[in-house]
Amino acid sequence: SPTMAGTTTQEEPWYGTQYESIPVDETLWDTWRNAQHWELVDLQLPQINDMIATQFNILPCPDDIPKDEPRCIMQSEPIQLWYKPDNVFAMPKVNMLFQFASGDHAPEAIVATHLFAEIVQDHVNEFTYLASMANLHCYIGLSQTGLELHVTGYDHKAHVLVERVVNTMTGIEEIDPDVYDRITYKLEQEYQSFLVAQP
Repeated sequence: SPTMAGTTTQEEPWYGTQYESIPVDETLWDTWRNAQHWELVDLQLPQINDMIATQFNILPCPDDIPKDEPRCIMQSEPIQLWYKPDNVFAMPKVNMLFQFASGDHAPEAIVATHLFAEIVQDHVNEFTYLASMANLHCYIGLSQTGLELHVTGYDHKAHVLVERVVNTMTGIEEIDPDVYDRITYKLEQEYQSFLVAQP
């Protein structure tokens, strides 16, 4: 620090930086030696990222499924499951698309759904960074029927990210007024920009 200029007795030989070495007293050493992790919250290691894949096995493609085109392997009333192996890069990755139908297509309902999607996106930001470090990505937005969730990345832990996003969607009980004001302002700007954009 410049405030220490002229008060030190030692000089670093390469850059000429002034410094001082002071022995630490035994009381401070004892404090450091006996410190418990709950006493030094700022020095704790981060929690383990449970979205990091540890299995990278490629499942064999059944003989009756074409290897070059996607094929629906399960279909029931609310669910369609499609399968297409990665023939190019041979990566154990998955693309999941979930659609949540609202049943109401009135303009007010669409704007409310858009607002809800942005609020959910704001809430999931706290764990989507960890997911992105594990090569898992998600997107929450509008669909033609309501709301949709896209999850892509390594298949081994993709379900963890899906569960967290869905739990966030169903668990929002109260919205911070500052967050609400910020998101409504952003949406208003998007709508205004749309009105003046090129046709």
